[in-house]
Amino acid sequence: SLRATCRPGLWGAAAGSVSLEGASGAPTLADCCLADNRLNLDVYPAGCRRLLQLFEGRRAEVVQVEFLRLSTNDRLLGAALGILPRLKHLKSLVLKGEFLHPSPRL
Repeated sequence: SLRATCRPGLWGAAAGSVSLEGASGAPTLADCCLADNRLNLDVYPAGCRRLLQLFEGRRAEVVQVEFLRLSTNDRLLGAALGILPRLKHLKSLVLKGEFLHPSPRL
């Protein structure tokens, strides 16, 4: 089964303009990043928005996801994390990015 994920821009679309809808026969972003039981959205601009769109459009597939990767730098991270209770098969959640912590004062 397919386990690889695509990189942003692989199908020639500009960053942020990749559609979840594909031309006839062309792979869609959903086909590209929803591979087997893995969903890797941390490498895509607006990956959390794409997760929410996938959840609405392809819910039956998304609820089967066992491994999910998201970026902590995404402004919709909170909304994306809100659907986690519905992902009953989720075994692993990876949050990639920077966490801002106040630096200690000396």
